[in-house]
Amino acid sequence: MVVRSLILWLVLAVLLPDPSAVAVGVARASDPWQDDAALNDVCFLGRRLGWIAGEHGVLWATRDEGTSWSLVGLPVGRNVSLRSVCFLTDQVGWVGGGTAGSPTVPSAGLVLQTTDGGRTWQDRSSGLPGVHHVRFFSLAEGIVAGDATSEHPTGVLVTRDGGRSWQDAPGPRQHGWRAAAFDSTSSGIVAG
Repeated sequence: MVVRSLILWLVLAVLLPDPSAVAVGVARASDPWQDDAALNDVCFLGRRLGWIAGEHGVLWATRDEGTSWSLVGLPVGRNVSLRSVCFLTDQVGWVGGGTAGSPTVPSAGLVLQTTDGGRTWQDRSSGLPGVHHVRFFSLAEGIVAGDATSEHPTGVLVTRDGGRSWQDAPGPRQHGWRAAAFDSTSSGIVAG
């Protein structure tokens, strides 16, 4: 019941933003597609600072415990689904997701990193398949889980250089993963 109440509170906070919201990073004007976007993941640092990632490339941010939310400017279009968000500090964070694939075209993954609180974003995708979960443990070490492809058969990839390059995690061919939780780059659980 507590989780349901929290989700409802977060959804209402996004759908009914306070017009006096304080922008986090570079805010952008929302459009009806973004205002109505499904939300996929939430990350809070303490009680006050949080982010919510969603469909149509939306990333919302709050600095006041969710009382008000601002849309963060990202260099992505409406066709991008942001499925995961991970921040280590108020300045350093990542969002992950991608564009949908088809039976003949694999999904295209996306990982973006900010080191200035969301004012600018660097692409750390490097040919990744669709990303459903992103988690970093330091500026260098991180892991993503998502779609499995012929190039990335396990659907889990690890970086030790901040996302500049990604290596496949060892294991058998999988169909891909929709959820994950990791304690480190070598310990975690995936579900699909």
